[in-house]
Amino acid sequence: MVGLAPSVSSAGTLGTEAGIRSETLQRFLARHGGIAGRRLSGKVEKALSARFQKTVLVGRGIPGLDG
Repeated sequence: MVGLAPSVSSAGTLGTEAGIRSETLQRFLARHGGIAGRRLSGKVEKALSARFQKTVLVGRGIPGLDG
């Protein structure tokens, strides 16, 4: 499990309080380029789908994630 937070400070707090590895959302998206803009090649999309198949993404106030 990986915690994603909007700032370095909140990522640190999330990691400490939840006891999980945490990082900023910006860093995560930079490493997995194209996710936010839906610019993934088929190969990359399949690889990410396989890697995160048991992942639940919960977001609030994030465009594209709010219902």
